[in-house]
Amino acid sequence: MHAESCSDRDLLALLAGDTFADKHHQKPLAELFGYAKKAETSDNVCEATATYLQPEIHPSLAAAKELLVRCMGQRMSTEEDMIVSGPEAIKVFLTGKLGHLEREVFSALFLDNSHRVLSYDIIFRGTINACHVEVREVVKLALQHNAAAVIFAHNHPSRSEIPSASDLATTRKLKSALEVVDVKVLDHIIVAANLTVSMSEMGLM
Repeated sequence: MHAESCSDRDLLALLAGDTFADKHHQKPLAELFGYAKKAETSDNVCEATATYLQPEIHPSLAAAKELLVRCMGQRMSTEEDMIVSGPEAIKVFLTGKLGHLEREVFSALFLDNSHRVLSYDIIFRGTINACHVEVREVVKLALQHNAAAVIFAHNHPSRSEIPSASDLATTRKLKSALEVVDVKVLDHIIVAANLTVSMSEMGLM
């Protein structure tokens, strides 16, 4: 059986069973995989220790999603020049890591000279509509990883994929600071649920 020829319902049945597939196959896949449905959070959770929870989805779908993210992570750490040969892997990986979060987080993929991923780090955590970025801390972490290049990423819980003026200003500051220590900023990717936007591809770098 070729998966490409299967309907959404048939694929859902293979993963989660016929009962689940019959009940949910008409829902958007983004919702079934946790990208279009907000997780409930407690208002009395301290901002500094708030948990970033994935919306509850069927365990089999969650497992399939996590395996795909891990597969992309392995590709990025073993294949040379992922920027050229596998940009889709980067976007799938970042969507899986950030697309479901309710609050903004700022993260980075630190790369070696061959553009293999050395480390993925969530560096800063913010609120539902902002995340303060300390340039000095980013430079320090890049040096700790002995990175030659970096790809930044952060999510927009508002689900707007358009880079803000703040996003542009932060990227310029980071790029300028990292140039001093010979670390190249290759891209800054915005993740909005199941959508990704590359600032480099938009000509904003």
